[in-house]
Amino acid sequence: MQNYIQPGKVIEITAPSGGTTSGEPVQVGQILGIAAQTVLATVAVNIQRVGVFDVTKVSAQAWAEGEEIYWDAAAVKMTTVKGGLFAGVAVAVAANPSSTGKLLLLPSGSEGAWHFGTDAVPIVDDTANRAFLSGYFDSGAVSSDSKGLAITLNATGVLQTYSTALYGKCAPSVQVRNPVGVQGELVFGAAGWIQGSGYALGGYLQLPGAAVAATGNVACITADINCPASNDVSAATRVSCVRVGVGGDGTAKAAFETKATFFSFVDFTATSGVTKMLSSTRLAELPTGTVGLRIGIGPGGGGDTMYYIPAVLASEWD
Repeated sequence: MQNYIQPGKVIEITAPSGGTTSGEPVQVGQILGIAAQTVLATVAVNIQRVGVFDVTKVSAQAWAEGEEIYWDAAAVKMTTVKGGLFAGVAVAVAANPSSTGKLLLLPSGSEGAWHFGTDAVPIVDDTANRAFLSGYFDSGAVSSDSKGLAITLNATGVLQTYSTALYGKCAPSVQVRNPVGVQGELVFGAAGWIQGSGYALGGYLQLPGAAVAATGNVACITADINCPASNDVSAATRVSCVRVGVGGDGTAKAAFETKATFFSFVDFTATSGVTKMLSSTRLAELPTGTVGLRIGIGPGGGGDTMYYIPAVLASEWD
């Protein structure tokens, strides 16, 4: 392999302002390592990128084995407090107080982020039915939550454009059949059953009253539809914000709408179970005035004319 350069355990960089001290951490951009030599700024220096090292720590901290450790460049010490560059994990207990701790140096900053594929250099595989990233798990745990993939995004930046814990995007450049951005399936085995609620795709929204601002939009599940300026599409396009159909694959179904539609219910009959799908047996528990459906017509930002369909018991429907 002609383009291979080196293992990367030790790399040569240009010493930053202030130079380096042998055995001490050194940071250049998003690269963090342990200096192998004492040199002045701008001089080439080797830094160790992997290994276990005794490092200076914040004295008034106790370290536990496996705890995440960060580099505090201002204090020139390692710390358990997030905010600086990720340095690695503690491999031994360190008492409070103590001046040093044992650190397993790991890839830091943007190096440690998990990247695969870019717009310019995508990962390409033309094998039919191939998943680019797949995982299969078997959980026999009881009285616990089992999650195939759990992602939490702690958005600490101010006014981020979007904060998305799990993002799915399907961007076809050719004709494809049934493209899906994010798909969730709940498939029961022959002996499968549930206690409580089962969701193919679910959302949970928790709103502490004191923490909710007076402005802004909050939703448990939201769907935005972006139509052509004319808001008129061909019958074959079938644009819906939310679509519920009977029979699965809808590629052969007749046209049922000629414009963009908020809600579409397709192919339901008297025996399709539509009354069960669209009803609730617990409406009596809802507070008086609960809205079942709200539709705003007009410009956004408070200029909408709002129409409401209340959530009421069938016996109270006029």
